[in-house]
Amino acid sequence: MVKHIVLFKLKETLSQEEKLKVMNDFKAAIEALPAKIGFIRHIFVGLNANSAEKWDICLDSEFDTLADVNAYACLLYTSPSPRD
Repeated sequence: MVKHIVLFKLKETLSQEEKLKVMNDFKAAIEALPAKIGFIRHIFVGLNANSAEKWDICLDSEFDTLADVNAYACLLYTSPSPRD
């Protein structure tokens, strides 16, 4: 098993309302991926409510192999993707 964890910090110029929209849209898009990408073993998106911390979004995912992580990354960074 390979665990892939990423912490995201949104732009400081976004209002709290804009940040919440981006965070919730990201969460919905990423958590929908296992239905489309069969080799994702587990995926979770956490939204930080503690403004004293330096991150806004946590992506925690699990794959069977590093090759699966690489394939996942290639899918996310080619269009169309959940970012589009």
